[in-house]
Amino acid sequence: MHGSLYQTLIDDTLTYIKKLLHHPSPPLIFSQELPKNSPLPIKKEQSQKIAPPPTTADRFTNTKQKEDPFITLTPPTTPILKPTNTIKNLLLQIDPKLPLHDMPPNDLRARQIKDTWKRDFPAIPILFQEKSFLPFIMHIAQAIKITFATSCCPIHIKKGKDWNLFLQSSNIKTILAPQSLLFSTQELLPFYKETPSKKVYYLGNIPLLLLHDFSLYYKNPHLKRELWNVIIRHLQPLF
Repeated sequence: MHGSLYQTLIDDTLTYIKKLLHHPSPPLIFSQELPKNSPLPIKKEQSQKIAPPPTTADRFTNTKQKEDPFITLTPPTTPILKPTNTIKNLLLQIDPKLPLHDMPPNDLRARQIKDTWKRDFPAIPILFQEKSFLPFIMHIAQAIKITFATSCCPIHIKKGKDWNLFLQSSNIKTILAPQSLLFSTQELLPFYKETPSKKVYYLGNIPLLLLHDFSLYYKNPHLKRELWNVIIRHLQPLF
C-alpha cells in the first residue's frame, strides 16, 4: 500500500513539471522601443553652475565687508600737555634768585650773533685788544692792502667769544697778533700750536705771525721798519 502512494506522488510531480515546461513564457513588454545601436538613456541631473575664482578686487571687497568695526585700528590722539610748576618750584627752592621764564625767550639776538660769524672774514686779520692802538694798526692794514692787493682788517678781541667758527673760515690765509695778547686770552690759547725748531706757529690750522706788543712801537719808532720787514717776509710766500 505504501508503494502505491509513493508511486502516485512521483507521477503527479512529473505531470506538473511537464505542464510547466510546455507552457509558453509571457512576452517582455517595453513601454518604448529604442532604435538599434542607440545608447541607453541617462538620467539628466540638474546642472550646477561653477562660479569663477574670485579676483583680487573681489577678495579685497569681501574682506572690507567682513571687517568688524569694533576691531578697526585708529591712531591714538596726542595728549594735551598740561603746564606744571614742579620743576620751576624745585629750581626756585635751590636758588630763589634764579631768573626763570614762563615762555621761551626770543632768540633773535642769538641768531644775529650766530650769523655774524658766517660773514667773509678778511684774508689777513690783525688781532688787537686795546683801542688806543687802532690808528697804528689801521696804517699797517692799509699798507698790506696796497702791497699785496688783499683784504686786511683789525679784529677786536673780546672775552667770551667763540673763536672756533672764526678759525674755520677758509678765507683767512694768515693771522697777525701780538704774543702778549695771545697768551693772555684764554679763548685763543687752546688753539695755539708751534714748532719751535722751525719757528712756525699756528692758530688752529691757520699760519700765525707773532708780533711784539704794540706799545713797544710807540716807545721806539725805529722798530716800525723792522715790523714791516717781518710782515713782508711772512706774507710773500702766501701770495
